[in-house]
Amino acid sequence: MKRLLAIGAALAAWAAGVPAEAMPLGMRVAMWGVAVARDRDGGLSGALDAPGLDLTTGGDAEWAAQSETAHGGGSALKSGAIGDGQVSWVEASVDGAGVVSFWWKASSEHYRQYAIDYAMFSVDGQERLRIGGEQGWTNATVQVEGAGTHVLRWSYVKDDEVSDGEDCAWLDEVTWTPSSGLAAWLAERHLAADARAANGRTAAECYALGLDPADPTDDLRIVSIEVVDGKVQVEWTPKVNRWTGASINAALKGSEALDGEWQTVTDANNASFRFFKVVVELP
Repeated sequence: MKRLLAIGAALAAWAAGVPAEAMPLGMRVAMWGVAVARDRDGGLSGALDAPGLDLTTGGDAEWAAQSETAHGGGSALKSGAIGDGQVSWVEASVDGAGVVSFWWKASSEHYRQYAIDYAMFSVDGQERLRIGGEQGWTNATVQVEGAGTHVLRWSYVKDDEVSDGEDCAWLDEVTWTPSSGLAAWLAERHLAADARAANGRTAAECYALGLDPADPTDDLRIVSIEVVDGKVQVEWTPKVNRWTGASINAALKGSEALDGEWQTVTDANNASFRFFKVVVELP
């Protein structure tokens, strides 16, 4: 720590009166004690076959694109050259829930089946996966849950002594698939499928019916009943799901008494019923 502080003081003295934009990039990074680089030219995301990802690399050394070791040919990312007790990471920020899939490989210090230096994958700072030793290309798929922005980070981490193997990790073919349908809808609203909405239905029912779970007055309802040419005509709302745009599959049921048998209404039995209800089959 004393050494780092001394370096920081020396750089600050050197930089006195020098505009930040005029300083060498390496000096600007060292002054803050952290190496961070954004993927401004798309080289990082291009190596991962993931042009849509917003990537940043940093730590004690940056990950970089290379073509010597890749999954299925082409290029991949390789962790930076680091020393004992250091870390090299690359990360992507994604929005909402989804699934991340990737290929990774490691060559690191290990003892029997235990990885001493290792590659780690984390989501929002929480470790999810780890590999190490002489680990060949391995595919991983991780579910990311919850609304908001999530940070997906791949790190190569070294302990305080000894290096072995190629002492690095590789990453390739990263795909991010946002959740769709009910899972994404629930995640955006921080709801569980069986949570009770303001209208008394479950959140899953609100999604299936196109209802607003925060509105206690929003529900499936019959809006009119009238007799036309001796036939009862019933109108209800909603008929289109506001969340998916799909038609709501509903069936009209009729009964001669409230406690009687409910039957599907057809032209043949329409006039015989006194009570009606709309039944929606949930997906």
